[in-house]
Amino acid sequence: MKAVLFDNDGVLVDSEPLHRVAWEQVYRPRGVQVSESDYAWSIGRRDITFAGIIGEKAGLPDTAEVLVNEKREHLLRMLAEDSQTFPGLPALVAALAAVCKVGVASSAMRPEVDIVLDRFGLRPHIAAVVSNEDVGRHKPDPEPYLLCAERLGVEPAGCVVIEDSVSGVESARAAGMPVVAFTSTFPAEKLGGADAVVESLTDTTALVELIESLSAGAAQV
Repeated sequence: MKAVLFDNDGVLVDSEPLHRVAWEQVYRPRGVQVSESDYAWSIGRRDITFAGIIGEKAGLPDTAEVLVNEKREHLLRMLAEDSQTFPGLPALVAALAAVCKVGVASSAMRPEVDIVLDRFGLRPHIAAVVSNEDVGRHKPDPEPYLLCAERLGVEPAGCVVIEDSVSGVESARAAGMPVVAFTSTFPAEKLGGADAVVESLTDTTALVELIESLSAGAAQV
């Protein structure tokens, strides 16, 4: 095992509900009600894409950039003041960092990732970060994970990914990396493309062993 790459939203931080609230604070005053299916589709994808689609559907005069900037102001405040990580996550990151390189590959903007790394004491363990601004193609494209591996100096086959979203699992698999899916956001049946699915991050020893076994299996292919 050379490296483990984490997604940010829904893995390092329990932020998907905060994203929902932030979007509602943007759309509700404009009289727009976003469907559950649209919110589900947005998870793991770029804000600018989601804003453009909803703005066009609702016939809003605002540009996607205006909507995203407004949403981001709400989100950054909530991340700094209200966000929580998942039980066991800090211990898992620290344990992995003791035996391999650890990176983050996220569709979030860098200020959002920075708040999370500092708020939960993760920054000393993270050797590379890829955020929205760093890539031209976004999840489910493999570019975010490939770039993170490159920054870590590790071949893609030497990486294992921990993800929570359908698009994130697709991104990692397209990059040639084994994936552990965490059911913080989607149920297990939606994450069938992953190599393994876990419902909790609290058993550090078992998770490290699982990740090592996936890495060993990938190395033998």
